[in-house]
Amino acid sequence: MVGQTEITKEIVGRKPGFARELNENGFGPMHIASAKGHVEIIRELMRVGYDICLLKGKDGKVPLHCAVLKGRVDVVKELVGACPESVKEPTAFGETALHLAVKSNQIEAARVLIEEMSMLVMTEILNWKDKDGNTILHQATFNRQHEASIAVLPAS
Repeated sequence: MVGQTEITKEIVGRKPGFARELNENGFGPMHIASAKGHVEIIRELMRVGYDICLLKGKDGKVPLHCAVLKGRVDVVKELVGACPESVKEPTAFGETALHLAVKSNQIEAARVLIEEMSMLVMTEILNWKDKDGNTILHQATFNRQHEASIAVLPAS
């Protein structure tokens, strides 16, 4: 939680299984490091296995969801670069990382996700619906987030 990379290295080196354990709140070290913006710790934890970025925590959230909710753009880039399939992971409510970015008014995180999805040829995610049938454009419109609406529209 406090960004101690050397301690993280030592613990993960001795007990790699700890990197996959969830705390009493339903989050693992990757979720917490992602929310806190600790890129170096994320890199250390990824040494346990890249699939750790797909570890589901509370409400089905993966570390990318936690980074997006807090607007941690550097972490978003790191996680998408290391584990592109995490962009497609929905929460228990059917929300993608992009849904969460728009819902929590993290416009810069939304822009970065859209750029990354374009490079990865995953733009179909823009039209995915959550469990209530809402796309990200619906969400942006409901929340009167004009900046987010513009961010999700394709460039001409």
